[in-house]
Amino acid sequence: MGTTEGNLLTEGNPESRLMLLMQRLWRIPDGGNLKGQFDLTIPQVRLIRFVRRNLGCHLQDIAEGLELSPPTVSVAIRKLEAGGWLERRPDPDDGRASCVFLTQESDRVVEEMLVHRKKIGKMLFSGLSDTEQEQLLALLEKGIISIENHLLKQ
Repeated sequence: MGTTEGNLLTEGNPESRLMLLMQRLWRIPDGGNLKGQFDLTIPQVRLIRFVRRNLGCHLQDIAEGLELSPPTVSVAIRKLEAGGWLERRPDPDDGRASCVFLTQESDRVVEEMLVHRKKIGKMLFSGLSDTEQEQLLALLEKGIISIENHLLKQ
């Protein structure tokens, strides 16, 4: 059930179609292509993105934010430090703790990736009318809320 340029994916159940579309979306290069270009794992990319949104956070903040154990986060941070992605600095308010930051180079790469992703978003929406854009966003939000509600009940 492949697609070619201009063909819409119309066969199969909605779940399969969604998974195929998501796979295609994730295969679109992201400019900085953190995972492919730099040989990072998806969890490492998530951690880098979390730190970028929460500069100066503590290991515990990362663990809670990504729903991981502190030892898992500690190992991941050490690996990302060794790779030049993250750095720890002493917490000015607590000499026993450290704060996590992106390195200057990793911040530049992530920023380039985000700029490129915005371009990809504009390309995606350029094929849709204003009404279709709003419909797509509203339906995605409704679907995500459904998932979140389902997961809360577990």
